Amino acid sequence: MKTVDKIEHIAFLKVPKTGSSTLACIFLRFGIKNKLDMYLPKSTALVSREKQKRLLEEKKCYDIFVIHTHFDRMFFTNIVRRDSAIIGLVREPTQRIISHAFYFKPLRKSKEMKSLSEQEYIHRVLRNTSKYGAENVMGAYFGMEKKHRKKDYIHQYIESLNSSFSLVLVLEKINESLILLKRILNWSFADILYGAKKELESKIKQGGKDFQSEVLHFENILHSVKTFCGKAVDDSKIEFPSSKWDRSFEVHSSECELIFRMDVGKIKKRY
Repeated sequence: MKTVDKIEHIAFLKVPKTGSSTLACIFLRFGIKNKLDMYLPKSTALVSREKQKRLLEEKKCYDIFVIHTHFDRMFFTNIVRRDSAIIGLVREPTQRIISHAFYFKPLRKSKEMKSLSEQEYIHRVLRNTSKYGAENVMGAYFGMEKKHRKKDYIHQYIESLNSSFSLVLVLEKINESLILLKRILNWSFADILYGAKKELESKIKQGGKDFQSEVLHFENILHSVKTFCGKAVDDSKIEFPSSKWDRSFEVHSSECELIFRMDVGKIKKRY
């Protein structure tokens, strides 16, 4: 392994119900371990376009930005320090809508819906997403204007996003995506560990012959860390030897909470 500096400046486009909280916690944990400057406002509400403008006017840059907001190239290239990586995450649209429908408890408990079976409930929401506030919002979060629906505009806009984002992960390929992230950021396996709450085709294919071997190695590490943390005692640690993909590293029992039991809200309260 060559010794290369890790990329420490991350702007993450956090899109609701795409698995974004898991990835946000990975970035925040990295910020905590490396004593980086993270943007953690009191409110976890969406950072509006107006709030984006105010933050830019303050002319303060951060190392880590992972709050819900809509993509704006000017904002994302200025809210974090230079040499930053802009990261996104997407999910299969129907599954994202289903996740949203179950997450939004007032709708599920409404008079209209509470007597329905889960299957009937989901079918009703999917048949009329706009009525129930469950539209596919991924395009809007990535900055795509709703009024433009022509294929030419969509293709051109996606091409412009390709030039802006260092990587857009795919939830359905999360482990493969995380290995790509590790390579792009020059990170370690220790930096991309996560506690699974739910268990890029072209770039994955370009990863090289040993890409799937690295993914399998990472999955073995995840399993070992999960087993260790389930039985860990104070001041204990698990050691991983160096491999062709990474230097040796350790996971201490004190890190188990950050990996498996922390969310963005808890991190904000503590740090």
